[in-house]
Amino acid sequence: MAVAGRKLKPEEERRNRTAPTHEWTEVENVPYAGPVPPLPQRWGIEPLEGVRIRLKYPARTLQWWAVISRMPHCVL
Repeated sequence: MAVAGRKLKPEEERRNRTAPTHEWTEVENVPYAGPVPPLPQRWGIEPLEGVRIRLKYPARTLQWWAVISRMPHCVL
């Protein structure tokens, strides 16, 4: 039984109409040791008073940030 829809064009007739937006960049596999931006401050609202308060990040989030901020691609 045939499947509805368009069939693929032959290999020589296929075209990609959009050019790649980025070129490939090789990065040396060495941990990044440069400056690391801090995490943005978190704000919440005190439920009873409606006042903005600064919130702390969970410890797991801080661990995650420490790991990803040292990945080799951070040199870019």
